[in-house]
Amino acid sequence: CYAHGKGVDESLEKAILLYRRAVQENYPLALYGLAKLLLAHNRDKQEALALLKRLIEMEDKAPQELREAAKATLKDHEPK
Repeated sequence: CYAHGKGVDESLEKAILLYRRAVQENYPLALYGLAKLLLAHNRDKQEALALLKRLIEMEDKAPQELREAAKATLKDHEPK
């Protein structure tokens, strides 16, 4: 919500903070969401790529579709 100002004032910093809290709990969608947010706003690209790699390795916790989306995003943003 904070990332897009849906129902609240838009705050990139608040969105990143809340995503990071969820990432600490290993929520797969949070890993993907934070990675995409960081990439979209040209923030910490290395952290974003590390989050995507971590998500891809979560075979027992993350849905296949989410892992595939992470693979595609990683492929688009990794150095050539």
